[in-house]
Amino acid sequence: MDRLYLDTNVILDYLQKRPNAIFAEKILLMAHKNQVSLITSVLNFATIYYIEKRRGHTTKKILERFRLINMVISPVDQTAQSYKSALISKFLDFEDALQHFAAIESKSTFLITGNKKDFIHSVIPVLTTQEYVMKNN
Repeated sequence: MDRLYLDTNVILDYLQKRPNAIFAEKILLMAHKNQVSLITSVLNFATIYYIEKRRGHTTKKILERFRLINMVISPVDQTAQSYKSALISKFLDFEDALQHFAAIESKSTFLITGNKKDFIHSVIPVLTTQEYVMKNN
């Protein structure tokens, strides 16, 4: 079974019903059917919380949604080692580097993102939600 690390933007696509939401939804459904395992950094929930609060959502509503998606997405710890690795990496964006090293440490099969170009230095395969869904249909 594939172990998919979800970048922050994949979860935001789903929550905010952005254009790629349909593919994010399909991946969540695959997890619900135990066809894939989904993980993301616990720090992504802090980022998503901040973004959703700025969009006017209440803490209660955000946490309700977190409880629902946590039925299929498991949070993993962001370690000091992934932080140190991100500091010395070739990634241009520090947050993307953190995502990448969290995916590696969590032994992910694929890193799933909406911004594939941000992960050109990845040592694990990177796919968009659409690519992953199409590959597995």
